[in-house]
Order: sequence, then structure tokens, then C-alpha cells
Amino acid sequence: MEKRTLQALALFAIIAGILVGGSNLWKTATVIADTTHPVINEAATTHGAITYGDGRPTLLLFFDENLGVETATVEIRYGGIFGFGSDLVEKVTMSLAQKMDSNTYKYQGKLTEPLEQNTEYTVIYQVWDQADLGDTFSTKIETVNLAGVVTVNGIEVKGPTDIIYVNSLDLEVQVAITQAAGSVARVYGLVNGEQLDFEKYPSGEYATIYTLPEDGSYNFMVQVLDTAGTDTQLASFNIELGNQYQMELMVAVFAVIILGGLYLYFDRTNKAKAKGGPKR
Repeated sequence: MEKRTLQALALFAIIAGILVGGSNLWKTATVIADTTHPVINEAATTHGAITYGDGRPTLLLFFDENLGVETATVEIRYGGIFGFGSDLVEKVTMSLAQKMDSNTYKYQGKLTEPLEQNTEYTVIYQVWDQADLGDTFSTKIETVNLAGVVTVNGIEVKGPTDIIYVNSLDLEVQVAITQAAGSVARVYGLVNGEQLDFEKYPSGEYATIYTLPEDGSYNFMVQVLDTAGTDTQLASFNIELGNQYQMELMVAVFAVIILGGLYLYFDRTNKAKAKGGPKR
């Protein structure tokens, strides 16, 4: 068979394949079935009494979702009964703060409208996945005047979005109450749902020692129970163990590769010039 005949047959096969694929096979699509609703972790999500701070708190939302997140929001409302007849203070679209593991997400949203001190608000969290399945958590927050400083292995926790990187399993968490210290009855912590008790020192500070079970990401909350029975969240933060220097290591590796490549390039260039000899 002549070469031109073979080329013509090959071209015909390609065109036929495109036509058949375009009219039949290429009309397929990937279908992902998702019948599992996202589930909000109510215990870890911001609720109850919280420190007033600047009056614009950052609210945290924790939930489990198996595929992907479409949107997460939080509404802050004042007055009414169980949220009904209440006035909308602000609605915030929350953003991803951290993916804790394969299915657990931590979202955050900072208010721009200032709240009142010592005031209770209704808070409504909502999360929707990409299959339009969702979960809702309606709760209360109350702003209180309590204030304090929390440190982990000497590192101060600045806010609820903080991630504290450590290189040891052993943690020392210290709490210094800077406002309304006389009303404190007890300080305790929660680590991924496990409760920790703090001991009060003669200096007036509270401290606890905790050993992480293994490398990973851990959500910490520091709670203060006052003499009136109010349980206030003083701090919320994350501990990361085991990947403190991953970014630095990646940068160093790329730097070595680039430097090595430059060395080889200039080395070859210099050898080529040397073989050519000096020009006369």
C-alpha cells in the first residue's frame, strides 16, 4: 500500500474518531455522589461567654465534611426570642483558617460591627457543601469584661486565629488574668475535647502541663469559670507539632537546586571557553 494511501486512511480514522467522540463518547461527565451532610462540631465552635477585647471578636466554626465546602456563614442577632423577632447585627462569610485533617475544617469570621459589652447575642452558623447539603448551629454568645494573657511554651497567644508551632510533645500553658481576676473561680482547658485542669500559683498565674500524644494539629481552648458560674472562653488557638520547618526546608532545597544548576551552567561555559583558547 502506498504511503499516501496510508496517510489518507490515518487522517480519515482521526476525523471519524473526533466526530464519533464528539457526538457520543465526549458527552460524558464525572458524577460525584454526596449524600453526607457536613456536621458542625458544636463543642469546639465559638459559643457562650467570650472576652470582649476590641468588641469585634473572631468567631470560629469547626465541622466535618467528606468532599468539599461551598460556603460557611455566621449571623449575629440581638434581641427577640430564640432568634425570632431579633435584629440582624451582621452576617459574615467565613473563610478557611485551617484544614485540621482529611475531613475536619476550621473556618473563621471576624466581625466588623462592634458589639456591646456584657451583652448576649444569638449566633447562627451555617455551612453548605458542594452538593447543597448543609448544617446549622444556633447558639448564644455573651461579651464579658474578663481579660488575660495566655502563653504556650513562652509564646503568647495573640488571638483565636493563632497557630502555635512547637517542636516538643511537652507543653506548658500559662494564664495570667489581667482584668476581673478577683472573680475567677477556676481555669481549665480543652484539647480536642479532652479537659485539662490548671493549677493556681502563689503569683496569681494559672498553669498546666500537657503532653501531646503525637505529631499533628490540635485545637486548644482556655476557659475561665467565675464565681457567678459564668463560663468564659479566654482563648482559642491551634498547636502544630511536626511541620514547623517544612516551608523553610522546601525553600532551602529549591535554593540548593538553583545554585547547583547555576554552578553547572557556568562550569560548562568556562570549560567551553578554555577549550577554545584565547583569541588573538
